[in-house]
Amino acid sequence: MMINTQKLWTAIVTPFDDNGKKIDYLSLSNLLQQQQEAGNGVVLFGSTGEGWLLEMDEKKDILHHLFANKSKAQILVGVPSLSLPQAEEFISFCNDLPIAGYFISTPLYTKPGIRGQTKWFEYLLNQMAKPAMLYNVPSRSGVSLYPEVVANLAGHDNFVAIKDSSGDLKAMTEYLNVAPNITLYCSDDDMMPQTAKIGAKGLVSVAANAWPTIVRRYVGRSLNDPNDPDLEIWKQAKVLFNASNPIPIKVLLKYLGLIQTATVRLPLSLEDLARPELLYQLNDNILHWGQKACDSKFSRE
Repeated sequence: MMINTQKLWTAIVTPFDDNGKKIDYLSLSNLLQQQQEAGNGVVLFGSTGEGWLLEMDEKKDILHHLFANKSKAQILVGVPSLSLPQAEEFISFCNDLPIAGYFISTPLYTKPGIRGQTKWFEYLLNQMAKPAMLYNVPSRSGVSLYPEVVANLAGHDNFVAIKDSSGDLKAMTEYLNVAPNITLYCSDDDMMPQTAKIGAKGLVSVAANAWPTIVRRYVGRSLNDPNDPDLEIWKQAKVLFNASNPIPIKVLLKYLGLIQTATVRLPLSLEDLARPELLYQLNDNILHWGQKACDSKFSRE
């Protein structure tokens, strides 16, 4: 399956042991197995996966572990977005692996202009043996993915999709206007119906860590009828961002018994999450919605 034909990519968490020093491979393998069984793709090493807090060797070890254990999950790997040599090294390593493709955010901290962004992405796209999804995340990178950059890169064979995390429907529409051949993905679980209305073809989801099959059904229904009033409940998914991602989703996954610990790495802290009971209430509401959706005429994918 190509990147841009998958309607749901789960931005997977990276589970740790109690002190955050080691990867919890058992929990990670179980999470990926659930995503594979649901038919979802997986994004590794994004912000939800604490990709910027993982060492290069840890990322390589994770990929070695997954493929040594014959993981069949469709995987996108996040590319380092600050150091060009690190990005180039990681791409070279991943080119020999059976991944589906790459995931590249706008460069962090440096705030490049249109020409700098274009050259950054173009250089990395040229190194890749697989296609890529570009990631607009101005709240983290300090700068947006410029529409002019999207237009400049639209003809590149390895540029096939955009994940937009700006929450700006006008900006998303502009991407589609300048590059109608590029597949747009929503990045905010609560906004899937709104982005479907303007032409988004799928979701890169945090919520799907907890509910892989239910979120897939939600995406399908959003694409089928984004005005369906039954989709209003998904606005409650905003509580998954009541603290810096991935703190809330890790707390919820621990509550559900899907990971051993909710540990995050500094400078993230679980103490920044207020009222975790809102997550547990969300879980009850989403499970109830999922049960109802099973009986609806839109339950099929």
